[in-house]
Amino acid sequence: MRNLLNALINQLVTACSSALAVLNNLTTTNLIADIEGYVTFELELGTLGATNFDGLWGAANMPAQDLVLHFRIEKDYISDGRITVKTDADSLVYGSDIEYVIEDMIKEASGGLISGTGSEQGMQGDFEKTEDGYLAHDYSIDIVINSPEFDQLQDLVYA
Repeated sequence: MRNLLNALINQLVTACSSALAVLNNLTTTNLIADIEGYVTFELELGTLGATNFDGLWGAANMPAQDLVLHFRIEKDYISDGRITVKTDADSLVYGSDIEYVIEDMIKEASGGLISGTGSEQGMQGDFEKTEDGYLAHDYSIDIVINSPEFDQLQDLVYA
């Protein structure tokens, strides 16, 4: 599993360059090198300009903001992607045109290696008031890394 994870990390670093931060918290637990801990990935997507949206779960205005995709791989779990978005109302970008803009930003930042679609989990969670008066919400995305190593890791994790 460690070899697959290292190969995947190398692919992501090559495709995403400086836009990707890889935060390792791995230890070797025994001689067969099972992983314990996790690897967190943070992919800078760039700036989404100020805009508004109207979708299935409300309408809102968004300030210009830098977006970052966060996801994590553990020995028994691969997380959904999470992107914190700010809005002026407790409306969700899931089910709106902004969902597709964010998906395109992910593909562009990763050189097409990472793709994703909005997730039903994107409708869960709470809004938090930010210092600048907006509401922040973690938008959930089902991510796919277009790599045989990612496919194999999923098979191992969810076997």
